[in-house]
Amino acid sequence: MQDIYSEIVEPRKKAGLRQVVEVLTSPTNAFRSIVESGHVWVIPFIVFSLVLILSMLVGFTGFEDTTEESVLLGMDQDELDAAITVITTVFVFIFLPIIALVGLVVPALVYMFFESFVLGGKADFRQVLNVTAYAVMPSAVGIILNSLFSWTLQMPDFSFSPAVFLTESMRQTFMGNWLGIFNVFSIWTLILTIIGLSVLYGHGRRRTAAWLFPLYLVVFTFFTMLSSYMERFSSEMISAGI
Repeated sequence: MQDIYSEIVEPRKKAGLRQVVEVLTSPTNAFRSIVESGHVWVIPFIVFSLVLILSMLVGFTGFEDTTEESVLLGMDQDELDAAITVITTVFVFIFLPIIALVGLVVPALVYMFFESFVLGGKADFRQVLNVTAYAVMPSAVGIILNSLFSWTLQMPDFSFSPAVFLTESMRQTFMGNWLGIFNVFSIWTLILTIIGLSVLYGHGRRRTAAWLFPLYLVVFTFFTMLSSYMERFSSEMISAGI
């Protein structure tokens, strides 16, 4: 049986919605079409945004129960419900798509900087953005499954990473957060990005992986450290009664 991640030569087709699935099963063929198409990044961007919106709406269903305690805060229940509805609507339908867009554009700029300006490759930003957008589809699958497992198992911090084997208290530590970067779907996205950039720039995958994987570790380790520091700082402030 031929490896789906091997170099396969087939007639190239214009990328579209079909490649959203094909990039998961036959990424080399998918990226051959993706890098030669127009602004097809819009398609996976819409898919990714819808996944984020739906997962967030599922998450907010459990949050509604906490509003019943608003009486303890001296707030009118109807006013609180109305405020929560407005905030939720604005965040879910406006800010989430913006977050999704930033989550595609910023990595694409970083990839283009290293490949085009540091390593001397040639590609335009549209092509890099196309690769980045389609490569993130495994993360969309992960978000869907994570929401389903979190909702059915009543585990808000469920993860498809080694952190799932830690105790609940350990998951809140730096080690728990750091292990979270080895999420199965994040690594899958990283692998697809390596394949896509290799197809786009026409060089070996090992060359791309040589700079992309260390960069992935450094960037996410930094943000994990920052997140752990902010959590610890917040806990200390709350303990101090500030």
